[in-house]
Amino acid sequence: MQQVSKAIIARYTAEALFKAALTGGLYDTESPQGTDYPYGVFQLISETDEHTFTDIKENCMVQFKIYSDVSDSSIELDLLLKKLLVAFNYCTLTVDDYTFLKMTKENIIKNKVDGIWEYLVLFRVMLVIDRV
Repeated sequence: MQQVSKAIIARYTAEALFKAALTGGLYDTESPQGTDYPYGVFQLISETDEHTFTDIKENCMVQFKIYSDVSDSSIELDLLLKKLLVAFNYCTLTVDDYTFLKMTKENIIKNKVDGIWEYLVLFRVMLVIDRV
């Protein structure tokens, strides 16, 4: 759903503290090769409809991954996680053609692979399709 991706980029752009901390940037689905650390990637990983008698609700899962190459500790990554949560947990997104209901954190996984720290953060986004 391209509208959610656009809304996430708009929110990231407006969140000065998170944007300044994520010096390598935030990318939709994939970062360019050679991106400087720290950086982040987000991706829509599922989307389901929920029909009621009056509304069609979209229930989306959006996964953020933030990366840091600080080798001796995960302190930088923990600070980035806090800024990500301030920027996106319980935030309000402006999504074209939808009424926004909520965005909430569902799960957090911390990992280290080949000296690169990673947080995987899963958010649930709920929307109602605007009827014309």
